[in-house]
Amino acid sequence: MRRQSRRAWWSAVTRPDRTKLLYLSGLVGLTGLTIAGLAPLEAAERVPVLLLVVVALFTPALVQAWLLRLHVQGRRAHRAGRHTEALRLYGEQLAALQQRPQLNHAVRLGWMVYTDRTDAMVWNRIAAICLELGHADKARSAAENALAFDPLYPQPWVNLAGSALLEDDRVSAERCLQQAHTLGLRSTSIDALIRQAAAARARTSTDREAALPSE
Repeated sequence: MRRQSRRAWWSAVTRPDRTKLLYLSGLVGLTGLTIAGLAPLEAAERVPVLLLVVVALFTPALVQAWLLRLHVQGRRAHRAGRHTEALRLYGEQLAALQQRPQLNHAVRLGWMVYTDRTDAMVWNRIAAICLELGHADKARSAAENALAFDPLYPQPWVNLAGSALLEDDRVSAERCLQQAHTLGLRSTSIDALIRQAAAARARTSTDREAALPSE
């Protein structure tokens, strides 16, 4: 009975929360092994062991950054407000993923908890850019592409909520945001999205166009 209840509890936990628990368990286990390994060593001998542990922790993220360098460059351009450049780089990353589908697993190397597919993550970032530029239809299309690759990904639902707000459809926006919360993303509120939608409407007056990459 206890085993069944534990299984029921685990199945009810959202994927982001399960992933966080697994990461935490791994860190606790690594910490325990490190402490046990350091205990019999002299002070001078502990330094190289600690360095190896640090390298082991950071190497996967560095490998991911190299494998997905187009995405990393696109994210950097996005943060700098270079939307056209970011969309181009994201499009090139999607093309690279089509040629090498195994790169979709690289997202797991960067402590990502919300999705396990790189293509879904890239499409979600494209949706975010389209929202910032005030293009509700393009944002919706990109978010739907992300969900097609990963239906359990909560963040595209936030972008769908944002696209609904751009079209003054608060009911749909709240429904989409609730779905994001159900899937494990709880850090975004409807009020924050309303402020973002207002800022996006202001940006549309500059007539900047978003070139949505093809699937």
